[in-house]
Amino acid sequence: MYESHWKLTTRPFDPRFSSDFYYPSESHQASLLKLRYAIENRRSVAILGGTSGIGKSFVTHQLRQQLPEKTGPIIQVAYPALSSDELLLYIARQFAKTNASTIVSPSTAIEAIESALRQNIQDDQHALLVIDEAEWLESQGSLEVLRLLLNLGLQETTSESALTIVLSGQPIIVGQLERHPALDQRVAVRCLLENFNVEETNAYIGHRIRQANGQIEQIFQADALDSIHHFSEGIPRRINALCDLALMVGYAQDQTTIRSSLIESVNRELTPAA
Repeated sequence: MYESHWKLTTRPFDPRFSSDFYYPSESHQASLLKLRYAIENRRSVAILGGTSGIGKSFVTHQLRQQLPEKTGPIIQVAYPALSSDELLLYIARQFAKTNASTIVSPSTAIEAIESALRQNIQDDQHALLVIDEAEWLESQGSLEVLRLLLNLGLQETTSESALTIVLSGQPIIVGQLERHPALDQRVAVRCLLENFNVEETNAYIGHRIRQANGQIEQIFQADALDSIHHFSEGIPRRINALCDLALMVGYAQDQTTIRSSLIESVNRELTPAA
């Protein structure tokens, strides 16, 4: 709607998973490299922690684009608030695919996963299980289930794991794992995404606008950028929301640039009333 007004070819702050819009901040890029290391070297567990909106899903999406062909199957659990048995059945059915209807109990689930992992080893494939919102697992008693799954995927001849589990969630997941030492000892890397500083916020906004064939200096004034960082606290999802609505309101008001006062107004609209 507002693209032509700001001389853009697309909306730069849509919450899309596109490699073109991935901004490699220091902590995001370091986390991506650590996760790749864990998976490509067939380690058992990796942790990706960060507050809501910090970009965990973007990192795991980017990760999937960069993994070698021998990585597979790649299974993603977006809703982990399941009982431990339900989670086990879900994972097994994702592994089994065509034979999913035969998996009706924890025992058949274990058989299916073990069979799939053995076949993977023969094919020199490495399975990846990504669990979003992983902080839910402890309350469901599922962390111990995951540890036992890793035992199924342990290659006797090399001691390498046939399965890497990436636990993506709130920073509390790190402390939860410490209460489960048998699983915590299997963690190869711990990644924590950090909020953008002022320079990274400006660079992030500039990157997104350039991907839409625009120029940041022709749209956002310097004081507006400072206000965006202040109100967003350097969290990408909040930056996107502020910038997208600011572009829309600026277009509706026929503004030629976006000033700090407009960002303040937009922030009031996005902030819930006390």
